[in-house]
This record gives sequence, structure tokens and C-alpha cells, in this order.
Amino acid sequence: TTYEFKVEGDKDITVRPCVTSLFYQIYDSPVDSQLWVMEDSSGQVLSYGSCMHHADSVKLKKGTYTVKLLLRHPSRSTLEKLKHTPIEINMDLNEKLACQVNSRLAAASTPDLKADALGKKVLTKGAHQDVYVSRPATDLPAFVSPGDVLVGAISLDKDKEGVTSMKIIYPVPPKPSKDEKKDDKKADTEEEKTLEDVVFEAKLAHLAKIRSKNSSLYADISNEMKEERPTNIKLLTELLSSTLESPKPETEKDDETSWRARAVGAVYADGKKAIDTASLAQYFGTNAPDKDELDEDKDAKDRDKEMKEQRDFLRKVLLSHAFLAGILADEDSSFSDQFAEAVKELKTWVKADVVKDDKDKVKLTLVNARHARICKGKVASAIAALIKAKKEFNGKELKQINEELIKVYGLGEGMEHLVLNGKDTMYAQYPSFKRSI
Repeated sequence: TTYEFKVEGDKDITVRPCVTSLFYQIYDSPVDSQLWVMEDSSGQVLSYGSCMHHADSVKLKKGTYTVKLLLRHPSRSTLEKLKHTPIEINMDLNEKLACQVNSRLAAASTPDLKADALGKKVLTKGAHQDVYVSRPATDLPAFVSPGDVLVGAISLDKDKEGVTSMKIIYPVPPKPSKDEKKDDKKADTEEEKTLEDVVFEAKLAHLAKIRSKNSSLYADISNEMKEERPTNIKLLTELLSSTLESPKPETEKDDETSWRARAVGAVYADGKKAIDTASLAQYFGTNAPDKDELDEDKDAKDRDKEMKEQRDFLRKVLLSHAFLAGILADEDSSFSDQFAEAVKELKTWVKADVVKDDKDKVKLTLVNARHARICKGKVASAIAALIKAKKEFNGKELKQINEELIKVYGLGEGMEHLVLNGKDTMYAQYPSFKRSI
């Protein structure tokens, strides 16, 4: 049986799998093996253990992980029923969630009201005090989902030995459903889309679906749409995604990187015609309008949406252009000046804190490291940037960082041992042969 779970957030989380439903099936039971192994998305074994004895916890970064459970039984029908055996994934909270303690049940249902919080109280022998614990008042961590159970404790007079401590649990309820009803006033002020807009957006959605399925049809439709609306940002964004993801045409004689760089450059040229970068910089150089102001002024809201679409496209195309230019400059030094110019334009609009997608973060890291090494001759700075980035990524993104780091080590003298260590680490983190449990 295979289980998959995700770790969210920027901080590492301590995780330990446990199969509590089989605790009493370990010794004199025909249910055999009862072993589990935990792997990351690349197949590296991170931890393993049995159903009965708790294994050591493992700190995990953001990513997707898999737990494989091996069970054996002489009866096939019984084994089929065990396919859906539940597994428990214990995750430690990085920060404690405070829960208010109240003396009344009504107060516990409204944790924001602190007037009824239970303070210090001395109980005589035989006396009792009702205690009600409210739900956490602060927001739950991003990785907590409805159905999860938060486990904590409440301690009384904890300064003394032998203090009474009770376990408390909080099943996470479903998230409140969003009100899908639109405000009548806003609905009245919104203009309906024209038939031309509806047809154009339908074609755009169709383009995205056939991007990797029918290249000739994609080219025909995209050329037709470019003639119709050559400055449409959504269309240019789709064309950029196509140039980055689609395979190289068989009729193309250049290598893949050169072809892709040329195609991205063509989209970038069209983007520069469609975007007034001076107006765009002026718009985002001032304080952004408040949400209330945008809701009241439809023209301002449409302009804000348009400007954000232009900025997002510009950031994406500049990053892709600089990334491909860096690959070419790394292979041929004659492209160094072109790479330096691409990075100069990139830094005008893109910084590390505005990049949200992990793939784009890796691209930006590689661009900066290659720029420091190729254009500035600062190999040490490139190595430092790559080593720092290793702490932020895992999976495929971490593999790209490690490959670049090994390449940089190989260019220096006296770094042969670092190259060997890096390759050994890669073999362990990304096994070519994945063993079954």
C-alpha cells in the first residue's frame, strides 16, 4: 500500500509515520512483515520502521513524500481488505498554538473573548472546577487540512512535581465555504463581455489544451490570433509557455537551446511592442490603490488588472530570456555580452522576493550564479549562491542546483574531491534504480 502526503511552508517539519491500527497484530497474528519505508519525490529513502515500534522522526522540507507499507498474509481475501489500512503521519508544530482555558462552555466557543479566561485558582480537597478549552485563536499552519487532529496538553500547577497533565485533541473542521453570491450592486456595474472577447478567450483555452498534442494546428490558430490581437498579453503569455515547454520541431536545424532562445526572443520582442515599460514602471512606482477604491472604480480596477498582467508577463519572459542566454554563454563565450545585457534587463524587474514558483526560483538562482561566474569572474560568489540555494529546494529543483554546483567545482583546481562528493550525494538522493520494500 502506498500513501502520499505533502509538507507545506518555508520551515522544515519533523515527521514520523505510524500504523497504529496494527499495534495488536504484530506477534501471534498471521499479518506478517508490517514494514514501511518513507521516500521523497526522487525515490531517496529517508526513513523506515515497523508498525509496532516508533521510528525516529525526520525533518522534511516543503515537497511531496511517499510512505510504502508492506503487509503479508496467507489469505488473499484478507490481504485485499488490508489495502486500505490507515496510516498516521505525525507532524510536529514549529510553534505552539495557544488555546484559552475558560470556566464556562459558552466562553470556550468564542476564543477571542479573554474576559472569561480562567485564572489562578486554589481548590480545596473534594472541590471541583469545570475547565473548557477553546480552539486555537491563531491561524493554523498551512500544512494542516480538515480532518487532521491537533494534539496538545493542559497542565495544572506545572511548577510542582507530579503535576496533573491531560491530553487534549482538536479535530480540524472543514474550512468555511465561500459565499458565491455576488453583490447585486457590483453585478449591475459589471459590463458583459463582447462576443469577440468570448470567442478569443475560448480559442486561447483551446490553444493551451493542444499545446503538446498538435503543433501544426497550434501554429495555425496562434498565427491567426496574433493577426487579430498582436498586443494581447494573455496570448503572448500562452506563446511564451509554448516556446518553453514544446519540443523542438523536427525541421529545425539548430540545437534545442539555440532554437528555444530564439523563440523566446521573438516573444520578448512582441512583448516590448505591446507594453509601455515607462508607464508600467510609473504605475508600480506609486502606492497601489486600496481594494475599496478598486471596487468602487471599475476603470481603475481594470487598469490595475491589466498592469499586473503586463508586469507578470514581463517578469516571466525576461527570466526565460536570461536563463537561456546563460546556457548559451556557458557553452560559448561569444554569447557573454548578450547574457550580461539580458541579466541587466532582468534585474530591472525581477528580484528574488517577487518570484513565487519554485521552478522560477531555481532559474533565477542559476542565472545569478552563472552571471557571477561568466561575466564577473567571481567563481566563489557563484559557489556560495548555489550552496545557499541547496537549503531552500528539494526534488527536481535541488537536482538542478547540485548539477550546476558539480559543474562549477569541476572548473576549478584542487576541487576534484568536491566533485566526487557531489556525485556520490547525487547517486544517493536520485537513485537510478528504486528498490521495492
